[in-house]
Amino acid sequence: MKELLTDYSSRTYLLVLAGFGFNSLYALLNLLSGMFLGVRWLVFMGLYYLMLASMRFAAIEIRRKPANAGTCMKVSGALLIALSLVISAISEMSISTQNARARDTVVMIAIAAYTFVKLTLTIIKAAKRKRYMAPFFRLIRTISYAEIAAQVLTLQRSMLATFGGAEDSFSRALDIGNSFLVFLITLILGLSLLVRPA
Repeated sequence: MKELLTDYSSRTYLLVLAGFGFNSLYALLNLLSGMFLGVRWLVFMGLYYLMLASMRFAAIEIRRKPANAGTCMKVSGALLIALSLVISAISEMSISTQNARARDTVVMIAIAAYTFVKLTLTIIKAAKRKRYMAPFFRLIRTISYAEIAAQVLTLQRSMLATFGGAEDSFSRALDIGNSFLVFLITLILGLSLLVRPA
């Protein structure tokens, strides 16, 4: 227990294990629901979380067997490229059907606060990158960048649906532009792992 409190590497590993479990469970739930109900949106959300779980598993594998780092990084790079296509498909469905959910104002504020805290933590981790350059940490940071980009996009859609303006031309252009930006960020992150795996 003392090691978990004092050692950054051990704490990070524990968080990766928890994230892997959450992503796997959520992927399974979405995939089964999507297939059972015939809802494409849920199937693509299941694929999104399945890819996040797979990349977190690759990070766990790097921690357990550092000799496999190069292969795990390349596989994660390919998964990120596939993830960029999944995000594009989700964005296309969201934009064409305007299916972003309006939420209660208090719930929306709580989601926004959570997203901004997560964004702040991602930025802090990025600032620490020079101290933690091992493949395990690099992959975890890369996953975090892709995940937070998608979460900010989801937050933007939910806020427009909650507070109004989701259907006007400016909001639609904003949605298309931000969707393309998230696609591009995820694609570049994937290519960076393929080109420079270690």
